[in-house]
Amino acid sequence: MSQSGTPRWHPKDMKTGSPPPPRPQSTSQTTSPNPQTPPGHSTLGGDSAHVQTDLLAEVKSTVPAAPPARIFASAASQPPSAPPPAAPSVQKAKPQLNKSSELTVIVDRDSGILALPLARIKARVKAAIAATDTEKLRGILLRGVNVLPSGRLLIAVDSSKTAKLLKQSAAHWVPRITKNSSLVVPHCQIVVNSIPTTLDPSSPSAAAQLYAHNRSVFSNPSVIVSMQWLNPKAVHDPKKKVSSLLVTISDVSTADQCIYQGLAVESTICYPHRYEEPPTVCYNCQQYGHTQHQCRQPSPIYARCTGPHCSSSCPTSSTKCAPGKRCEHFSPRCANCQGKHPSFHKECPVRVAQCELQRERLRGRIFFDPCFDPFANHHDDDAPFFFESTPSQAPPPASQ
Repeated sequence: MSQSGTPRWHPKDMKTGSPPPPRPQSTSQTTSPNPQTPPGHSTLGGDSAHVQTDLLAEVKSTVPAAPPARIFASAASQPPSAPPPAAPSVQKAKPQLNKSSELTVIVDRDSGILALPLARIKARVKAAIAATDTEKLRGILLRGVNVLPSGRLLIAVDSSKTAKLLKQSAAHWVPRITKNSSLVVPHCQIVVNSIPTTLDPSSPSAAAQLYAHNRSVFSNPSVIVSMQWLNPKAVHDPKKKVSSLLVTISDVSTADQCIYQGLAVESTICYPHRYEEPPTVCYNCQQYGHTQHQCRQPSPIYARCTGPHCSSSCPTSSTKCAPGKRCEHFSPRCANCQGKHPSFHKECPVRVAQCELQRERLRGRIFFDPCFDPFANHHDDDAPFFFESTPSQAPPPASQ
């Protein structure tokens, strides 16, 4: 506000678009006294001088002062500042593949089928399925075949339902592909806790009883491969009333249903979980991470004395102080940590670390199939079908 009562206009007001206020009009430039004008100043000239002085002061206050030269010198002497840390990249989760519509067949390598083009292999598999002359297997759509690096044949069909039908009838069409060919059946092992020790899993009727009490889980009794106690020695203890049962199932979706719904065993509802397999160990070099068939060690290493020989030719095994007992003067040695214990000892630090890594690797994997849907109906038209006659000797495969 100016001394004359007129609102001031600042250059910053140009950004807002407001026009400058009109200049006051004076009829005469006399120096007659004005009650709002201080003495010694005219009505027009003095007010304009004050406005210009105030504007210059405000403009100077808005312009930042130039830093002194010593600031630039000190900044030049300092090392350049490090760039800001980059934001951590979020890795996208890999999509899980649904392999429920795939089958793996072991074929005879000497037959030469693996050297044929994939189109001829597919036609041969389709002819083997059609030779069964079964109504449910008619019109099955084969998506394709592939030869795996292990020398096995991978067969992909249109749906998981078709794959189940082919698994149930594998004894009728798989031998027609090549001689001595067989279907690879996945084995899923689950642990059922708190099972009464009165159960005899080795009896022939044990699998049938388990299927009879859990028809909503098992599609047919043939998916139960085996049943055994997880710790057979503990069952013989008379004080132990319950123990853990290890059940092997040949169908992935059935094993996942057992985990989700639970099992009724001996009038008791039990909730199983996946069996935590021990870490992979090589029985040739006693190292972890590969099997004996994948080992590149030329000579074997014995797990008790780390000698370059197998267990049958170990000299310490024949040296005994008493009949039926190992020599007390023998000092074992671990092939992994060089400790005074065998390589397979439970308290070996290397074995403990490998077991912990295996446990971390399997943590969070509740089901066998990562795409398992517990609300899907897994028994639609899944009733097993039977042939009128048992599979006879398969005819020799067609000539190439």
